[in-house]
Amino acid sequence: MAEQLVGLLRGVTKVAIIVTLLLVTLPPTAIYHVFTYLYRRPPYSLKRHVIANLMRVAGTNASRVTLPPRDATAAMIPKNKYTTSPEWTVEVRMVQPLDADVPRLPIIKQVGDKVKGAPVPVFMVAPAGTDLFARAAPGERVVLHTIGGAYVGGHPLSEHIVFNMTKVMKGRLCTVNYRKSLDDASAFPGSLLDSLAGWQFLIKLGFEPKNITLAGESAGGNACLALMRYLDDLQQSGYDKLGLAGGMLLSAPWSDLTSSFPSIQTNKHSDILFDLTAACVPSHIRHYGKGAARGPYFSPALHPNDEHWRHLAQAGVIVHINGGDAEAFFDEISSVVRAMKTAGVDVTFLKLPNGVHTDYVLKDLGILSPDIGYTWPAVKQDWIEYFEALDKRGY
Repeated sequence: MAEQLVGLLRGVTKVAIIVTLLLVTLPPTAIYHVFTYLYRRPPYSLKRHVIANLMRVAGTNASRVTLPPRDATAAMIPKNKYTTSPEWTVEVRMVQPLDADVPRLPIIKQVGDKVKGAPVPVFMVAPAGTDLFARAAPGERVVLHTIGGAYVGGHPLSEHIVFNMTKVMKGRLCTVNYRKSLDDASAFPGSLLDSLAGWQFLIKLGFEPKNITLAGESAGGNACLALMRYLDDLQQSGYDKLGLAGGMLLSAPWSDLTSSFPSIQTNKHSDILFDLTAACVPSHIRHYGKGAARGPYFSPALHPNDEHWRHLAQAGVIVHINGGDAEAFFDEISSVVRAMKTAGVDVTFLKLPNGVHTDYVLKDLGILSPDIGYTWPAVKQDWIEYFEALDKRGY
């Protein structure tokens, strides 16, 4: 009882600190950014400029006080206009951890028993009438999706992304609600182990690796890049039972956990993205030594000459990436695109003019319309063209 009381008091104290910080900082932030808008004259509205900076400052202040609580609904289907729509069918299943005979390469092995494989919730989404867990038909295509949220939050069914993607691809999508990096047992490589479990589940369901697309936004894009790298490293080590994905569909992939590219600062006041280095990054990589954030599993943008990119080119992997030129991640996203192109990867980059971080994800937030969320039509068209490219390649 005493421990529960102490925990409650700590929670109340943290909430009080966050509320106080917001009350103290947000009004002057709004006033300050009215003047920065008048000084900079950006090519978008004053409303967007002020709201984006309020979101950024609020997120930074909250993350410096505490990380989000563990999501008690992580394995549940939330009720919203998408999950309750007759257009789609949705089910959840707990899938088993990565099989013991799959090699644990150094990025996982070095952590030892601090982070273990565990059952993970996967949500299958498809147009209504689909048998979600049926064996894959020959040549059937599927998407393996990983959610964004700085590796500390996010539920894959809370936004429109996975639902509209199934509508575009006209098939099944499996989204892995991987463990968030909130404590010692769930930090990296927890997200990688869970993503691998989702991949293994699809392989056992009968899908061919070349027919699987990895898709994710922000931290989910980073998780896709890490999963693809691990699958490639497995192949290079001589283990080829899991194969390699046929393609990746990435939205504003977080590609540098050190935040060392110029746009982190130059686009700071034009984006909604808050400071991820204060709490999110240390929590995610807590089991790794000093300088680990620069490694290829965490910051692929810092490794432009990595052999991994050439392996993707040799395997015929198709990649589509989008990012806004007003977002803090723009330079690191561009670095990944350049690395892929230099290596010969079939990569297409959709640059979204004046787009904030994952702008299209926010299209349902009415208060921000039409200044944020306007990139959705362009992103949707890019998705269409990506799946058309898979058709041409026979993936």
